[in-house]
Amino acid sequence: MELLEGIWFVPFVAGIMVLTNLVNSRGYLIPIYNFLQSKIKSKRLLIALISGVSGVLPIPGRTIISAGALDTLAPNDGRRKNYGVINYLSTHHYYLWSPLEATVLIPLSVLGLSYFEFISMIAPLLVTLIGITLYYIFFVLKEDDVVIKDVKYTGERVSPFKNFKWDVVLLVAAVILVGNAIKMNSDTIVDFLMSFNSGIFLAGVISFVTSFILGSSSKFAGITTLLVSMFGINYLPLLFSLGYAGYLISPTHKCLIITKRYFNLDMSLYRILLIISTALVTVGYLSV
Repeated sequence: MELLEGIWFVPFVAGIMVLTNLVNSRGYLIPIYNFLQSKIKSKRLLIALISGVSGVLPIPGRTIISAGALDTLAPNDGRRKNYGVINYLSTHHYYLWSPLEATVLIPLSVLGLSYFEFISMIAPLLVTLIGITLYYIFFVLKEDDVVIKDVKYTGERVSPFKNFKWDVVLLVAAVILVGNAIKMNSDTIVDFLMSFNSGIFLAGVISFVTSFILGSSSKFAGITTLLVSMFGINYLPLLFSLGYAGYLISPTHKCLIITKRYFNLDMSLYRILLIISTALVTVGYLSV
């Protein structure tokens, strides 16, 4: 059934949480973190390394894996919100450059671009996003905000569900079901928006609104590519930035739900992402 498409991600998230809980409770990663930190002499550089590696894993669910790794180093106070932003951004620049993602593959195949041509056009957006991520790591995050916990395994049996975030699992399931219900009617939504015979302004609105509603990277890539083919290749940076911005803040984007709940974030995450999205759209507009 279309309604249950992608529901496998729910037990996947649950499994990663169980595994993360066992690894963290037994302190398996602490010696590795201490060794790396002793070599690179900077806790913030350690965060950049961990988020950088986990954020580019070519697998679904990068966000939950990155969240589990960063959770080991995040303090249990207001400073956790910075980790949420870092976790989210470090796992989403991937969509702007990876030839394994639909957001890159679809424009390449439909628009007849080479990978170099695509990257050269998207580069301002990619540099902006990576720059903001590094700004959060090296300027917003402080050395004292990185806590390498002294966890020693005592041999005591630890329940794999001790710190299990049931609300995250349930919310992810709900988002998948709602998202699928919307996607089942996506053609109707797109046809309605496309029925307005207007120029590039409305094309931008369509790119943003459809991405915001659908919360799907492949749908965002497909619709954006279609609009670019209609209005011209020179509009790729602008339309891509609008579609990507809608995808970042979409309420049906499960990665956003995971990050928000995993790091106990409130509406401030949406305000931060709105500012970041505005910056990306501005860069996309200036790149036309």
